[in-house]
This record gives sequence, C-alpha cells and structure tokens, in this order.
Amino acid sequence: VTAEEGVLVRLNIFCSIRDNVAWMNLHAEDYARQVATDVKKFNHVFLSISNEPIHPGSWFNQPNTIKRLKLIRDIARDAGFMGMM
Repeated sequence: VTAEEGVLVRLNIFCSIRDNVAWMNLHAEDYARQVATDVKKFNHVFLSISNEPIHPGSWFNQPNTIKRLKLIRDIARDAGFMGMM
C-alpha cells in the first residue's frame, strides 16, 4: 500500500528503549538479517538501525555503539538490502 501511494517508509530495526540485552546478545544479528531480507525488495523503505542507540539501557550503548551499529549495517548489506540506511 505504501509503495502504491509513493510513501517513503522508515523502518527501525531496533527500538533502543525496549532493548532486552540478553535477547539482543543472542538474536540481534539473526533478527537484523531477517528484517533486511524481508524489505530488500522494496525501494521505498529505508532502514534505521536503532532509534536511540545511545539510550542508557540500550544494547548499542558505549563502549560498543559504533561497532554494533556498523555490525548491523553490514549484516543488512550482506542480506541484500541496498537501500538507504
């Protein structure tokens, strides 16, 4: 529907304020890969890795923020998502 209407869709893969660090440690990479695989065919979708990666409770938070953001970006690219991120 959004593609038919010409709407650009921003999709957050992760919501930092709801991060469950234990779950993220086990599943973040697989989940990111699945999301990227699911949306790669849509040229009107752009991915946002995390809405607030520096949120105090976030899995992305320091000292690994940049490293983890790049990891998820690279996983999405490896999964075939070539859209904007």
